[in-house]
Amino acid sequence: MTNYPFTLSLNPKVQVDTTDDSYVLGVSPSTAPDFALPIINGIGEAIAQLQAGHFTHDKLLQSLENSEEENVREQFDATLQQLDEQGYLNYAVLPLAIAIPTEKDAALDLNSPNWGQAKVSLLPSVSQSPYSGKMVLESPHSKYRVELQDWRASALVAQLAQPQSLQQLTPPPQLGPETAYQFLNLLWATGFLSTEGDDSEEVTAERPELSLPETLEVNESISEVLAENSAVDGAIASHEDETEEEVETTPVEEAIEQSEKEDNTPISEITISEQTDRETVPEQTTALYPHDLDDRISGLAELRNQTLGDPRITIAILGGDPDHSLSCFEGADISKVFPNGEESTAPIAMEDYQKFQAISSDESLDQEAKAEAITSTFSEQTLSRIYRDNDACHATSTIVGQPNTSAPGLAPNCRVINVPLTVAGDEEFITPANLAHALEQALDLDANIVHCSAYNPTSSEEGKDLLLNALEKCQQKNVLVISPTGNNQDESVSMAAFLPGVLSVGALTSDGLPYKYSHGTSDGNSALEGIMVPGSDILGAQPANEAPIRLQGASVAAPVMTGLSGLLMSLQLQRDKPIDAEAVRAALLNTAIPCNPETVEEPDLYLQGTVNLPSAMKLLFDSGVTISFAGDRVTRTEHQDGAIASAIPSLHQPTEIAPLTTSPDINSTPAAPNHLQPTNVKPSTAFSGHVYALGTLGYDFGDEARRDTFKQTMAPTEVNGVMVPGNPYDIQQMIEHLDQNPDAAHSLIWTLSLDQNTIYVLEPKGPFADDTYEMFLLMLAGQNEPIDSPEFIERISIPARRTHRTAELFSGEMIPVVNVLNPRGMYGWTIPSLVDNAIATVLDETADTGEATVNPETLREGLTAFLNRVYYDLHNVGQTSRDRALNFAVTNTFQATSAFTEAIASGRKLDTIDVEKSPYCRLNSDCWDVLLTFFDPEHGRRSRQVFRFTLDVSDNIPVTVGKLKRWSIPGKQA
Repeated sequence: MTNYPFTLSLNPKVQVDTTDDSYVLGVSPSTAPDFALPIINGIGEAIAQLQAGHFTHDKLLQSLENSEEENVREQFDATLQQLDEQGYLNYAVLPLAIAIPTEKDAALDLNSPNWGQAKVSLLPSVSQSPYSGKMVLESPHSKYRVELQDWRASALVAQLAQPQSLQQLTPPPQLGPETAYQFLNLLWATGFLSTEGDDSEEVTAERPELSLPETLEVNESISEVLAENSAVDGAIASHEDETEEEVETTPVEEAIEQSEKEDNTPISEITISEQTDRETVPEQTTALYPHDLDDRISGLAELRNQTLGDPRITIAILGGDPDHSLSCFEGADISKVFPNGEESTAPIAMEDYQKFQAISSDESLDQEAKAEAITSTFSEQTLSRIYRDNDACHATSTIVGQPNTSAPGLAPNCRVINVPLTVAGDEEFITPANLAHALEQALDLDANIVHCSAYNPTSSEEGKDLLLNALEKCQQKNVLVISPTGNNQDESVSMAAFLPGVLSVGALTSDGLPYKYSHGTSDGNSALEGIMVPGSDILGAQPANEAPIRLQGASVAAPVMTGLSGLLMSLQLQRDKPIDAEAVRAALLNTAIPCNPETVEEPDLYLQGTVNLPSAMKLLFDSGVTISFAGDRVTRTEHQDGAIASAIPSLHQPTEIAPLTTSPDINSTPAAPNHLQPTNVKPSTAFSGHVYALGTLGYDFGDEARRDTFKQTMAPTEVNGVMVPGNPYDIQQMIEHLDQNPDAAHSLIWTLSLDQNTIYVLEPKGPFADDTYEMFLLMLAGQNEPIDSPEFIERISIPARRTHRTAELFSGEMIPVVNVLNPRGMYGWTIPSLVDNAIATVLDETADTGEATVNPETLREGLTAFLNRVYYDLHNVGQTSRDRALNFAVTNTFQATSAFTEAIASGRKLDTIDVEKSPYCRLNSDCWDVLLTFFDPEHGRRSRQVFRFTLDVSDNIPVTVGKLKRWSIPGKQA
């Protein structure tokens, strides 16, 4: 067998059976004959080593040197040759990649180029896509499929998007140059590489030396030009390949005549020199829509030649309040949606923005003097808002600034909705609860991308649960969340950027190095899911000033990534593909170019690597296989033609939008009303303003004055024989005070908390307000009972309506206010009492119908696990239709208990809980299906049972629709 330099392994489809006297290797079913090896000393061990795939051809044969039998090496080598001819051997360069034959006659090409001089790159036909859980390389010109086993292989492949010599190739961290060299050999041998100029228009062979007879008289000037002219040499070489004869006088003359015919110009020194220049200068993409970042982001011009964005892509920017009256936004599809009605806060005066800009740009002041002048001119609250508004204005223009203006954006045709979170001016404006609410609102607005322009630098992980839950919903709904990493290395982290599922972005200097203050550590998510983009001298807009400004840092780098993501999603739509946020995120991360830790001081700051737009585009659009990660399904689609579409972007004609009634809970402010046409924000079907939340009841005072009022009006209590003033923080004393003074309940700020995080301020309204306050008091008293008391209340449910307002707690937190219109639908319970009541009801019904019963204790255990799972694993703030349906399923446990009764009776346990939009619904309703799937933990192949009950959440209090449905699906191991 040929001595291949790669590690050999047996294809997993080849089975090894043992008979009395031999080892039999074969594939079943197959028409190919089996291969037999005698059972002699060493053969079994060699076969095991071949299956393990750790040895090369030489080492496999060396392992048989000590065998006492004759011709053992020859027999095993012959068997390897037969296996190779049948396509049953895989070839690997460990730990990077494995080449698997896809056709029987696959053969390796070991005639590698001169690596010291050649430049190689991936063939244009090569596609990189996920397959069977791994990234693979495939090409119609190769009879192999290369599985990339390690991220460092992807890093090398990313570099091969452009022609690279062996010296230019940068081995990834902890990978020696010899292994990288072997990886190139494997890609070449399997037909995935080409040398520079390896296509139909250029020549791969070395130029021949002309040997003309001495009697041939040729003009000396033309002879000199011919010696340097690659075009004529190419014609000669092509002719030489066709005739396979030595070049003589006639072929030279024919080459000149052919060149004259093609150019319609006689060959001369000038024309030949011009042709040489045209063919030796590398071809560059002509930017149809030039941008300031074209020379800093490879592939940007090509991407923008194909799309400038699509209005069907909606980008929600969470942060400050940008100035939409600027000319760079004239004609843009932009609007504002203020959360919780905070637009009532007076806007920053234009003069304040201009004063701030004048001080910041005053070259006569040093940084310390500027800081002192700014802090002495503006209040802390105003200054905080100015900083955030500057960031939001710059970010918005970077994304959607219109062409041919002072601040052109990357994706000017995309739709942008600004969600200002900073109008209160509080430094703690973006608490975890507020950010979770903002993400929920972005989902309500049907955003495809959520850009967290505002981020919360924090050194703790407090409040991550709410954010994690909101981010999980974004992933489930195919929404990409992007956040800057922050600019405070080793001091704090950007909370959103360091959570799973977020594409975090760091900033690069003009030299391609990360900023020293840009945060990125191996302890955070950015080390795994972060990417670096240019973040220096980024051109953008500033409020109240038509002159653009160049800024630096992670907060200006993140909008660049948001703009690129918007372009990639737009191109998905224009290629008739579904919007796939996870595919875009995965493509950007998987193709990022990592740094070389041996040549950089702080490799952790590079996150996962630098953005590699050409490879990301190739992975998304130029492959023969499209992998869709949308939702919880993975779809693999084959394409016959994976070529890039025309470089001319489609022109979007304005579409007529039907009049839309604005929801009273969210107001949309059209940008620049003096110049722009009004833009309507289409609300999500899942948004109605209703809230159905679960949690625990509490109260707050808001400020010291109100707290002291209660302290002075509450009755004194006796402690160790001494009368002391009332303690408003003592829940029992507060209950007794409110029982005697019901009107005092109106002065408290009532709150609903989830896992010790305050999510809502509850404000009773309407004719039943007094009844609602009385219900609050009863629930508070129940929560204060001993745990073993039958009156103890563990959790409550609150049906409410969202409002425009927020309320400030004693701690300074700004919490959204919801109106509680009546006590109907408010319930308080403990898990044991809820389970007992549900079990009693179901068992009574099964006794009446004569159906099979189940052990009450077993049923109690299963139902308790279900409730705890919803409370702790699937907890939410109850705003979206899906969440309200899930929360109501907990309070109305009758149907869930019915499902558990039948499933547990058949020996099954709860597996998954899903909530899906119901395909059928009544008119003007909002119906959702709650799906409970049960499996048999002892028999994995046994069918699973699915129980479905439908809920209508269109009203303030959800209701059940129809009866419980059930069916079976294949088991987990079927």
